[in-house]
Amino acid sequence: MEKEIKTEYKMIKVNKELHKLLKIESVSSGKSMQNIAEKAIKNYIHILECIE
Repeated sequence: MEKEIKTEYKMIKVNKELHKLLKIESVSSGKSMQNIAEKAIKNYIHILECIE
């Protein structure tokens, strides 16, 4: 029996320019657009917390 791999997808809305940049980064790095976006958002939140 094969074990099913469940993937959790999270949706975020981005404008066309940001989507294009994510796509380019995804292709060049081999990482998923979702992972790149999540990392960028986490970094952004961390920077905001450091500023305050």
